[in-house]
Amino acid sequence: MVGKLTRDDQLSASRIPILLNASPYQTRNELLAEMIDIDNGGTAHRIPQNEPMFWGDTLEEQILTVAADRLGLKDLRTSFPAAFQHPTLPLAASLDGSAKGNRKWAADPANGIYTPQGGDMIDLTGEILLEAKNTSSPPENPPA
Repeated sequence: MVGKLTRDDQLSASRIPILLNASPYQTRNELLAEMIDIDNGGTAHRIPQNEPMFWGDTLEEQILTVAADRLGLKDLRTSFPAAFQHPTLPLAASLDGSAKGNRKWAADPANGIYTPQGGDMIDLTGEILLEAKNTSSPPENPPA
């Protein structure tokens, strides 16, 4: 894990669910207040790292390697030196990984393969962006 690559004074991809009112953890007004506070010299609000977060960070590359292997993905990349900045918006994203895929997958919970939003299939053809997560909670549909 490289660490945080995105700037605190602009929106990052991980905070888009808040902007879209799809986060149970923070409201749009709380995000706006935080951004205004940062613009006025304040600091970003950080969630203290807990045990699952520590292990997720520590094992991020291994999580991505196992996931790519299970899903038959090729050309796995787990290191990116900088965030990807949107060309015109104050928006950036840092990636955990990327790989190339060539098939669709059905949900297979017995083998640790879950599809988002309750769908039966996920299309993993072409360039795939990967996000590694470690949690003590069981999968939810839709995910939080």
